[in-house]
Amino acid sequence: MKDIAVEIGLPNVTGVVGDFYDRVRQHPDLAVPFATVDDWAEHKAHLTHFWWVTLGGSPYRDKPYQVAHKHALAGFTPELLVD
Repeated sequence: MKDIAVEIGLPNVTGVVGDFYDRVRQHPDLAVPFATVDDWAEHKAHLTHFWWVTLGGSPYRDKPYQVAHKHALAGFTPELLVD
């Protein structure tokens, strides 16, 4: 799996994550729960690392992920994620 991360490249993962969250912040429904994010640069860096490692890249940060917990605290519901 590491080959996928290396083939894509960290700069491309960074770009896709950044573009995705820039669009989320403009979305009429998704922007609401994401309004809880105080530091967008850190949020994007953290999620870039998450996707980099998920794609098989070597970890370069030491910060735990609490995906379900954080999304629940922000008010995400299954209905919000359907479309």
